[in-house]
Amino acid sequence: MSRQLGDSHRRFLQTMMAIGITNEQEAKALYQHCCETHKTSCVTDKLDEFIEAINSRLQPMFMQIRKGMSEENGLQYYALVNMAETDITRMTSDYAENELELFRKTVRGVSSAV
Repeated sequence: MSRQLGDSHRRFLQTMMAIGITNEQEAKALYQHCCETHKTSCVTDKLDEFIEAINSRLQPMFMQIRKGMSEENGLQYYALVNMAETDITRMTSDYAENELELFRKTVRGVSSAV
């Protein structure tokens, strides 16, 4: 059963849809802003749980907010990604296929390490 999303979740998702990718510090600031704007409880170290709630609703659409680490600077990044790999979804991306493959490998490496 999927979790109920509030306005703060929707605002976070809408912003991620607009920007696509953000670093961890910016994601935490966005999380805080969304909670304050919609007057909801915001626990600083609960960003991943907040995103999990959003992901539970995105799953049927084969989308997900994923976290990965940059190999260049070691910083954590969050990105809204399309989990379905079809010819049509590949055409809709702003990224080249080799860039997407690098991101997938980075995310898989981080996911398996966690």
